[in-house]
Amino acid sequence: MAEHDLLELSGLTDSEFEYDSDGSDYCPSSESNDSGDEILPSPKKKKTPKESSKQTSGDEDIPLSRLFSIHHDASDSDDEPLISVQRQIRTSSTAATTGQPTNRHVEEELSQALDEIVWQKVPFMKPTDVSFKGDVEAAPNQLKTPLEFFREMVTDSLIEHVAEQTNIYYTQKTGNPLATTKVEIDLLIGLYLRMGLIQCYAVRAFWDNDTRIAGIADHMARNRFQKLMSHVHFVNNLEVSEEEKTDKLWRLRPWLDSLQNSLKKLPQEEHSSVDEVMVPFKGRSSVKQYMRNKPHKWGFKLWGRAGASGTLYEFDVYQGASGQQSKPGQLSKTSEVVLSMTQNVPDGQNFKLFADNLFTSLNLVKRLKDRGIYYVGTVRMNRLKECQLSSEKEMKKTGRGAVDSLVETKSGCVVVRWFDNRTVDLLSSYIGPEPLTKVKRYDKKQKSMISVECPAVVIEYNKFMGGIDLHDSLTALYRYHIKSRRWYMYIFFYTLNMMVVNAWLRHRHHARLLKISSMKLSKFQVMLSNQLINPSKVGRPSLGNTPPAPKHVYRRKIPAPELRLDNVGHLPEISAKRGRCKQKNCPGYTQIKCSKCDSFLCLTKDKNCYARFHLYA
Repeated sequence: MAEHDLLELSGLTDSEFEYDSDGSDYCPSSESNDSGDEILPSPKKKKTPKESSKQTSGDEDIPLSRLFSIHHDASDSDDEPLISVQRQIRTSSTAATTGQPTNRHVEEELSQALDEIVWQKVPFMKPTDVSFKGDVEAAPNQLKTPLEFFREMVTDSLIEHVAEQTNIYYTQKTGNPLATTKVEIDLLIGLYLRMGLIQCYAVRAFWDNDTRIAGIADHMARNRFQKLMSHVHFVNNLEVSEEEKTDKLWRLRPWLDSLQNSLKKLPQEEHSSVDEVMVPFKGRSSVKQYMRNKPHKWGFKLWGRAGASGTLYEFDVYQGASGQQSKPGQLSKTSEVVLSMTQNVPDGQNFKLFADNLFTSLNLVKRLKDRGIYYVGTVRMNRLKECQLSSEKEMKKTGRGAVDSLVETKSGCVVVRWFDNRTVDLLSSYIGPEPLTKVKRYDKKQKSMISVECPAVVIEYNKFMGGIDLHDSLTALYRYHIKSRRWYMYIFFYTLNMMVVNAWLRHRHHARLLKISSMKLSKFQVMLSNQLINPSKVGRPSLGNTPPAPKHVYRRKIPAPELRLDNVGHLPEISAKRGRCKQKNCPGYTQIKCSKCDSFLCLTKDKNCYARFHLYA
């Protein structure tokens, strides 16, 4: 059917359309709607007769009833654009030619329409029920000891495994037995924790005479400590397959897997956050990363999820980019990290998760919302398709506290832009900009504190986002730095301190449930190190269990100058025993002594200390 016939069916004529000056585009005439009929827009490009014949040749054989049935099936309203009708006609004609069903193409178009993201300026509708439905940890009968909390993460079986693999590794390397035990590995860990509290300039300084620390040197010899530290091992190198060696952390994998399994058993908090942690390291390793915005720019990057209290629930070591690009419609690699960090979070219990703009995407928020996990995080606007908020320049004119928001109609998520010193963008699935609260900010022009309106989503994000940062700061307080040629030992030492901090946070939480005072982290680490050291004293102490007796120092007893220089009664005599000469700088021994001064003095043909001693001061 020709284009002119379609215009006649719609009740319009060519005179009711005005074409642009270039002859390619069109726009409806302002005088074409006097009759009150709806305007069906024409195609955007004016087809040449040759092109029009090519595109409509397949449509001329379609019955007029078929045309109206297609148009009626596509939409029940009369506002259907003509270009949509022609697209459906071409789809049906192609299906008739190829023998494929028409419904398949219609379903594909409908699915594409449903997948489109639509942002609207409407009020955010908060979910009806966001209250936490998970289990709340009950108060214990009594407070556990620091060692019992520590054993929740670093189990006895794990320490026995480390002792066994350390013996195997030392025998494979030297051919001699090391004969270490679980008790000695516990002692080694206890001494390491005590070193973090004292912080000497070098490991050997704890055993040196001038800087000796009895609390460390009395329990294990220096050589034994260094031998154990340089041969601690976690896996048998001869039993690892080539497939397992594709994992860059295969030497440390049993230790990491055991810790991760222990953390999964801990009770979960309602609010938790996902972030990255940097383990300082500047040596050679294929796992080492560089992050310019971190205090320690070189090191190993760890992904982690921690509660608002700082308790760690999940962690994993980043081994570098895999080289696989994410396909359109799929989650990005950083969003996949969030999903892996939330595998242990129960679904449908309204847990809340927080993350920064490195991880946040709309597809991630939808995926978590389908699991019953709500999300709040800062977001990069280039990840939100067709989301147009007020620009920073426009909000700056309004002033500090300006807020703008849009709601995604299909998922119900809201994006909020707030202007403080600069714009901040957040994406949320359960809390929006309302209600606005007042926060204090310093104003440079007024040189005083002022009140600024702040959205509720910003308050929520600032309150619960810092779990990983809190845990990382606590880990750095009493961590001792031991150098090693094996790069994975730095991760071992760091995770060991992470478990100590986790044990202390568990102790503090239980003390709060029992309504008793908790101890500080330093005191907790002191008690933990004592409990790891005291059960048995293993290894030869460097100087015994008690400090050595001081050596006898011989001192010369010289009479006062008034006595030895008075020149009265200083007669020599021969003693039955020899004694050291009292003259200054004389190392000789003699039997001649002064009867009055009672001092031994040399008197020979080569030297006369007797005369100099009584004549010169």
